[in-house]
Amino acid sequence: MIQELNARHQDYRLVEQDLHQRRVRLRGKLPEIEKAVAAVAMLLERREAGEDVRGLCPHAAPAAGLSAGTAPVMYAVG
Repeated sequence: MIQELNARHQDYRLVEQDLHQRRVRLRGKLPEIEKAVAAVAMLLERREAGEDVRGLCPHAAPAAGLSAGTAPVMYAVG
């Protein structure tokens, strides 16, 4: 009985440590996520105001080997 309780307690502690590590990693990503959300909000505001948002960053497309304003841009938070 005691061994079973000790085994369950150890399992609980491992799960708790894993959750703590996940929280730490996610908190580290939070500033980058907030910047991405702010950028998307700014683009949406400008689009709603009638601005053409496709050419806001013309230097990025040629640097990536793309023609400006023709390819969709995806953002991944890793």
